[in-house]
Amino acid sequence: MSHRYSQAAQPALEPEELKSWTANLVQYLVSHSSSKHPVKRSDITKDLGRLNGRDFEVVLKAAKKAMAEVLGLKLVALEQGNSKVYILLSSCGPQSLDAVPKDERKHVVLLMIVLSFILMRGGVCRETHIWKALEEMNIVKAERKVLHPYFGDVYRLVTQDYVRQLYLEYTKVVAVDPPIHDFRWGKRAELEVSQKAVVEYACEVSIP
Repeated sequence: MSHRYSQAAQPALEPEELKSWTANLVQYLVSHSSSKHPVKRSDITKDLGRLNGRDFEVVLKAAKKAMAEVLGLKLVALEQGNSKVYILLSSCGPQSLDAVPKDERKHVVLLMIVLSFILMRGGVCRETHIWKALEEMNIVKAERKVLHPYFGDVYRLVTQDYVRQLYLEYTKVVAVDPPIHDFRWGKRAELEVSQKAVVEYACEVSIP
């Protein structure tokens, strides 16, 4: 019995295996972080190979530690439906608008505008209010599919891209015809963006 117990207690991964798996997982997560789309656990095992549940958690813990200490990144696990997904956040907190890369700035500005609308509405904002406010700022037209010269496809960014990145929740209101939607802060926004930062961004906004 003691022999069986000692075998069961041994780690399934050798040190070199753990090191290799950890390096591969760190590289995988970092390479996927630029899109800001959450990474599914099923995608990790599909692309990197399958590990049993205990070994996966050991590798994940090692990768989380390495990214925090070396890269200043925080690995966060979230529940999405019936599956688990992972996102990376900066340990340094939100950046000032000047620190955001120029090619990303327009998307950050638009996101902060929308988050500020939701914040001012008490955390939930009807879709019609979002579009009306954006129209008043000349960011969208009555025909929402018209591209903005600076922001581009605002409708797609707000209803698809920010939602997929978990910055926004876009939920259908039950039992309403024609269908309407509400916006809320998404899980990434709650973790990554402070309300103070939203107010500061909104004050800095200058739309070309």
